[in-house]
Amino acid sequence: AIANKRNVFTLVSNIQEEEFFRRFSSEEILKITSESLFHQYQKGQIIFFQEDPNRYAYYLFKGLIKLEKMDETGEFAYVDYISDHTFFPYGEVLRDKTYTYTGYAQTDIDLMLIPQHVISDLVRENSEQLIYMYQQTTKVIRFLERRIQMTTIPNATQKVIHTLAIWMEDLSVERSGKRVIHYPMTISDLGVVAGTTRETASR
Repeated sequence: AIANKRNVFTLVSNIQEEEFFRRFSSEEILKITSESLFHQYQKGQIIFFQEDPNRYAYYLFKGLIKLEKMDETGEFAYVDYISDHTFFPYGEVLRDKTYTYTGYAQTDIDLMLIPQHVISDLVRENSEQLIYMYQQTTKVIRFLERRIQMTTIPNATQKVIHTLAIWMEDLSVERSGKRVIHYPMTISDLGVVAGTTRETASR
């Protein structure tokens, strides 16, 4: 559903406080916000399908998105999550013509859909933003390398522990001196990401 005007106004008014947008000028921000769409998705709704034309980049203001990449057999080959206050997908901004994953709303979400031609054109002219996005892409690659290394762990229990450590680094926030994941992650989610069974993940 399209976000209501009051919610959109609040998001746009505070957008330069978001880390991703701090390097854009006021004129560039106006260009982005005036041409973007602001949608609210309910939990379980599909945002885009794998291999869909790559028309939009996204900025997630609130909630959690689940990404699934499927192999030729139709089985899940990869699962990942996008947490709030995050731009994605970095890899497709200047390159891919289709989406690599299928995106689902894991919770109710507030999402900005930025036309690819808009963000691509602005980034090409804004060297500071381009450097920032390169740095973020490098972080994503390092994260994926850790995920790949996890597949070489022979012990299923250790895979689960390793996955929990990755989640704590990627999805948690600090509250009262503790790291907390405030999203409703399930044992089944943990098992899929760890590449093991629900029973093993629940131990």
